[in-house]
Amino acid sequence: MRLLARIISEAFPQLKCTLLDLPHVVANLPAESSNLVYVGGDMFQSVPSADVILLECVLHDWRFGVMKILKKCKEAIPSEGEGGKVIIIVIVINEKKDEADVTETKLLMDMLMMTMVNGRER
Repeated sequence: MRLLARIISEAFPQLKCTLLDLPHVVANLPAESSNLVYVGGDMFQSVPSADVILLECVLHDWRFGVMKILKKCKEAIPSEGEGGKVIIIVIVINEKKDEADVTETKLLMDMLMMTMVNGRER
């Protein structure tokens, strides 16, 4: 997620980007740009206010916490009429439409999750 936040902040310097992660994860991260800040916190407790929230490969980690995360995101954005958005990025396998090497890469990500971290990222 840190890479994606940096790419977005560099591509759109007029945006203020905030990356929320656990306090010990962001504690010693260097400031990479003036429009990207790192905030330590717990997404189950609160999410920093924003016009748009981007969840990249997050929800698959929290089988029983997805609704709580999404509710916290909803609390953090402006109402629908005011343009608040939650964007969710996940890896989805589509065997019928994906090229073989794309499907293979996605399956490799699943295998890495299962073997390296017992099926969990955290």
